[in-house]
Amino acid sequence: MITEMVELSVFILFIAAFFVLILVSIRLSINNKVLKKDVEQGIVDLLLMKSELEKALKNTDEKKIEETEGFLKFVSQSRDWAFQYIESVQLTIKKFQDVFHPIAVQYYKDKEQPINQEEFGKLFSAYKKLVEELPDEGKK
Repeated sequence: MITEMVELSVFILFIAAFFVLILVSIRLSINNKVLKKDVEQGIVDLLLMKSELEKALKNTDEKKIEETEGFLKFVSQSRDWAFQYIESVQLTIKKFQDVFHPIAVQYYKDKEQPINQEEFGKLFSAYKKLVEELPDEGKK
């Protein structure tokens, strides 16, 4: 009878241990599924973040290129404007010289003879055109 009780106790312990192991196995299986789901979500999040970072980097590079191109365009336009301004000023100076030079030569040949009103009008008109070429700050 004692041996039967010991056998029964051992059998009950074996069955209890078996059920405990089954419960632990089920619990581990559930934890594995949850962890697998978390890992998959993490990978999806990582891939989305990677694509967003690539977009941001691409946009940054494009902005730098656009800013550089815009600056180069500005420099080119400024240079073109400067050359046009210089040509315009040189042409106006030449016109002023064409009006002024004969009057100045005549005046230095005969300083006693005053400059007449018609020549002075031409000289003043050429001077006004020359002053118009100055920037607004230089006209004062």
